[in-house]
Formats: sequence, C-alpha cells, structure tokens
Amino acid sequence: MFGLINRAIQKFVQDSYGDTKWGEITVLAGLDFREFESMLPYDDAMTDEVLRSAALILDKDRDALLEDLGAYLVTHPNMEVVRRLLRYGGRGFEEFLLSLDELNDRVKLAIPDLEIPQIALQAHGNGAFSLKAVSQRSGYGAVLEGIVKAVADDYGALVLTELDSEKNGDRITEHLKVELLEVSFSQGRDFKLAGGMRN
Repeated sequence: MFGLINRAIQKFVQDSYGDTKWGEITVLAGLDFREFESMLPYDDAMTDEVLRSAALILDKDRDALLEDLGAYLVTHPNMEVVRRLLRYGGRGFEEFLLSLDELNDRVKLAIPDLEIPQIALQAHGNGAFSLKAVSQRSGYGAVLEGIVKAVADDYGALVLTELDSEKNGDRITEHLKVELLEVSFSQGRDFKLAGGMRN
C-alpha cells in the first residue's frame, strides 16, 4: 500500500480522535513506529491491521470508519488541498459527479505510483447516479461514499446514498448509488478558484 493512504489514515485518527488514540492503535497493530511516510510503500497487511485496530480502539464498524475518513478528506482544514482538487471537478454537485470518471487520470498525473480503484459513473436521469469502483481490495467504496456525502454538503446539495459490493475472482466491485434530492438544499461552503472566480 502506498504510504500516502496510510498517512491519510494516521492524520484522520490524530485530527479526529487525538494523538493518544493513534498511539493505542499503533501498539495494537504491532507497529514499531508512529509515523507513516507518504512516499514509501507498505505491506497491504499492515494497512489492514491498522484499520482493524482503529475499528476496535474507536469502537466503530470498519466501513463507518472508512466513510468518516472520506468525509475527513473533504471537510478538515488540514485536507484543503484534497477539497480543492475535488471542487475543481465542477461548478455544481452534478458536474462534480460527472468529473469522477476522470479522477483516475488526474490522480495518475499528480501521483503516478498511487493505486486507486477504477471508478466509473453512470447517470440514470432524474438525479439518479451510480458509481462503480473496481479493485482488489474492499473499502474504497465506503471512502468514496464519505467523499460524495461531504462534497454534496460542500455544494449545499441534499443526497441519499446506498453502498453494496460483489466479489468476482480477485476483483471486488463496489456499487454506490447516489440520489440527488435537491441541488440547493442549504448554503454551501465558500470556495474560490484561482484568479478570484467563485464556485
């Protein structure tokens, strides 16, 4: 697992629950260090153990923990760079969803070694969308669900989501259904593009 993902998990726990909790998680996970390096590779089993330990220490379901991680990537001030990357995808929530088809290419341009699932979007009309994430690991769908909900709030949109998954050989396909109930449900968070443009 690329270190950037492990580092994101670490910062999520530290920023949301405190450094003491992160220390407890590293002990339970059997780590002999407390800080992940963003650009170093780590064994996938280590990431799994960190997530298992975090779920136990924080008393949360694994998918709920990963959904919270996805929301953290959009909402926490320390993750503003991620929020800006996602908001550049569109001037409204629907445009953002449609831009997710290009997310893999954008990530590869920025961080060639980072592996994320192949994401595909299908629009069904009347505010109904489905996102498909295919990879060899489960959990990306829950992170994506957290991101989608948080970005919807960021735009002021009201959405409902539903996540399910299926396994086919060594590939896991996670399906996220998104129903856009209202485009302007609430006041979105302020956001400025470069050059003074507002989104």
